[in-house]
Amino acid sequence: ENEGARFENMVAVHLQKFVHFYTQIGAAKLNLYYLRDIDQKEVDFIITLNNEPYIMVEVKLSDKKISSSMFHFQKQLKAPINLQLIFNLETISRSCFINDHNIYAAPSKTALSQLI
Repeated sequence: ENEGARFENMVAVHLQKFVHFYTQIGAAKLNLYYLRDIDQKEVDFIITLNNEPYIMVEVKLSDKKISSSMFHFQKQLKAPINLQLIFNLETISRSCFINDHNIYAAPSKTALSQLI
């Protein structure tokens, strides 16, 4: 079995739950997408808020080096929150959702626990 694919699916479920929750209570109009361009550059997930880029998420098991695709798409889309979620990274005690247009590597356990 592919551990990376299972982890990516788990993150997808958490993000979809986040999107549905805030949309259903009427707090925000969120949507979840996969992002790939004509050159095959991709980011695992992008959440839009009112059809505008809001949160970009790349998922990695252990690689702390920020994906070049994250930089590529951030330059174009200018999403305010950008995370590379890493499974094998120690939890932290601060918010992972920093709204400053920078890209951060964040422990998946911490970030996913802060969604709802």
